[in-house]
Amino acid sequence: MKSPNLHIVIGSFLFLIIIAGYQYYLHSYTPVSLPGLPELKQNEGRPDFVLPDITGKKRSHVEWDGKIVVINFWATWCRSCLKEMPILIRLQNEYAKQGVQFIGIAVRDELDSVKRVATVLGINYPILFNQQGLALSKAFGNTIEAIPFTVVVDRQGYIVSRFAGELNERAAKKLMAGQYVAHPTTNN
Repeated sequence: MKSPNLHIVIGSFLFLIIIAGYQYYLHSYTPVSLPGLPELKQNEGRPDFVLPDITGKKRSHVEWDGKIVVINFWATWCRSCLKEMPILIRLQNEYAKQGVQFIGIAVRDELDSVKRVATVLGINYPILFNQQGLALSKAFGNTIEAIPFTVVVDRQGYIVSRFAGELNERAAKKLMAGQYVAHPTTNN
């Protein structure tokens, strides 16, 4: 007859292995962008836009000219969007002094819900409100209407990377470095 303590030890050991594996997965996986996004073209310019922020003030794309701009299209009802927001908040703090500006654009949502999420999460970057749904994200290359959808625009106003789906911190940093594109063009 086996000792009950041996079962507890083995069970505890297996539990710790499962927890460690899950933590490793959360912090080391690199998500794959959803298929179907168009190829980035060389010198693909950022679309112009003027949208209200959550206070009603009109904000224009020219406000952030000369900066690296990370634009995240999201919605309050999107779990993946809410899960990646603390990462975006942390990266805004980390990269602001290097001229990086994050911008959130809430789509398909109610303004009161957007304001509540911005307050509760303590979002430290501008949140714009796009009542036209995903039209602007389509202009940025979101042909599959994915949420969340993130685009990086360089200091000259060119789109350098885009990503459909939830970002973890590692993937977000790669995206900012221009290492994620939907379908990289090849030089023949």
